[in-house]
Amino acid sequence: MKKINASIMGRIYITLLGEFKTKRINLKKTLIKSTISLTIAASMPVGMAIANANSSTVQAASYNKTEMRSFVRNTLASYYARGTVVIVKDGQPQQISYGYGYYGKRLGAGNSKVVYPVCSLQKVITGAIITQLISAGKFTQYTKISKWYPNLKGADNITVGNLMTHTSGLTAADTEVNRGRVYSEADAINWVVNKLNSTTQNQPGNFSYNNTNYILLAGIIRQETGQSYKQNVQERIINKLGLKRTYFLEDIPAGMTDGISYTWNQKNYQWAQYVKKTQASQLVGAGNLFSAPMDYYRIQLGLTNGQILSRTDFDYMTHLTSRSSNGYSGGLYMKNNDNLKLAYGNLYNTHFGNWIQMTTDNQNGLIMFLNQTQNDLNKLNQQLAELQQAPELLVQTKQQLADAQSNLQTANDNLVAKKNELNKATADLADLKTQLATNQENLTKALANLAQAKSGLDQANKDLASSKEKLVSKQ
Repeated sequence: MKKINASIMGRIYITLLGEFKTKRINLKKTLIKSTISLTIAASMPVGMAIANANSSTVQAASYNKTEMRSFVRNTLASYYARGTVVIVKDGQPQQISYGYGYYGKRLGAGNSKVVYPVCSLQKVITGAIITQLISAGKFTQYTKISKWYPNLKGADNITVGNLMTHTSGLTAADTEVNRGRVYSEADAINWVVNKLNSTTQNQPGNFSYNNTNYILLAGIIRQETGQSYKQNVQERIINKLGLKRTYFLEDIPAGMTDGISYTWNQKNYQWAQYVKKTQASQLVGAGNLFSAPMDYYRIQLGLTNGQILSRTDFDYMTHLTSRSSNGYSGGLYMKNNDNLKLAYGNLYNTHFGNWIQMTTDNQNGLIMFLNQTQNDLNKLNQQLAELQQAPELLVQTKQQLADAQSNLQTANDNLVAKKNELNKATADLADLKTQLATNQENLTKALANLAQAKSGLDQANKDLASSKEKLVSKQ
């Protein structure tokens, strides 16, 4: 799923971290270098903020939940944002909501009747189920996906690990664009396979974020378990953790509702957009789940406490061999020597925006589910996607430059060889011309000698005839 907008999420996140500091909560390492002012840091794209992230542990001298609630709500208000935030401090979660999750029905953002699209934060759930299957010995991170997708072009070169780290080279476009029909899981997966087969794909190896990877992982889960992806999530995640506000869109019970997203345009709750069943059905495994921040917090706990994965399996999932330099593996970005985990996402043509950043021990961090963003800033997602991929693109560009230089040297060597061959051919042609001229001269001389010989022969014939005549006359 496309990356969430840098400006709104980054500014809110950095501002909230700033509050930890003002409350004399000792940050072991600061998020942004101390020489950069909060104003400058607030304007930095999320990708840049992540690149400078150094915070891993937070130790509190004091922590006032009432003051934190006030600060978070004021921060959201100052950026014209609405939604729910879970602040985690020393292993204790605090949910703080601001505004309406469904303005038309006046349902508050934190109302227990409202659930929100998880967006790309769902990918770690898909990654966790794949990791469970790997742990059970069904396959490995190195298994080629041609095992499940024999008709997919290039599948013999792509591993499960490539899908989990977005290094498969697969980049199907328009996975989030509403195609106007409700897909079954199988049909959604087949659409992706057909889309990939109809377009040129890259070779595996370089990071390129795309929903395709996790939709294909959902298909692997289906084939390996003989159950739908939804059944697997229900049994392995929702039921296992006892989650009460986590559903697939079509299963949201009566009396509950999915949230509505808005943008701020001179006033709040403008340009309402919600996730349609047609769009959600396209994103099996990559963005078709709905939940609430506190449920998602419990999912994060389950990834290391043994309910979903053991800590060993979590470390395996987030440290796959094919993981690129940006730290993405299994649905999470790992930062700061793997002491931080984070993910973010939104959904095309809506204003939803989600973010999680927590220490890997789950002791500190925050989870944000926003359903209103300022001036539809989510339309700037591509800028963040480009920033996030910049290190990978730089490596790729350097390699391409090295390849181009090598190709240029090879071409130059070939040109020199061709020139040498041409020079030799020219010399051979000159020799041939000289030889031809000599032969022509010799031929001319031979013809002259032949003519002279013929003349002599003619004269001899005449002399012979004359002698015969004289001999006859004497007789």
